[in-house]
Amino acid sequence: MTNDQKVEILKLHKQGLGYKAIGRSLDIPVDNVKKFIKRLKSEDICICLECGSIFSPLPGKKIKRFCSKKCRLRYWQKKTRTSLKYKIQKVCPECGAVFMTYKYRQGIFCSKECFQKHESKKWREANGK
Repeated sequence: MTNDQKVEILKLHKQGLGYKAIGRSLDIPVDNVKKFIKRLKSEDICICLECGSIFSPLPGKKIKRFCSKKCRLRYWQKKTRTSLKYKIQKVCPECGAVFMTYKYRQGIFCSKECFQKHESKKWREANGK
């Protein structure tokens, strides 16, 4: 089995195709496809989550998920862009600016400067200055 075939098997497997469908489309015996995918799952071979390239893990080290730093950064940038559905719009009570924030964040100000202005106003009011 060539590296091109291995990469193609991985792509088709990620798309959700079964062993038989992958074997038919690449003219490879179903048993070979099955063994290759099971070997991947037993961590003999690592697959980059971003580009799909195959690399071997270092013995005694944690299993890597990416082949390079560039792939890791690209993957997480895509991942955060897809999480935009978890963002909401809020209005800053200090300056009135509209800004985007995540739902789970409890901050109500658009920046640290606005927060500091708000706190200094509260302090002046409390101390009568």
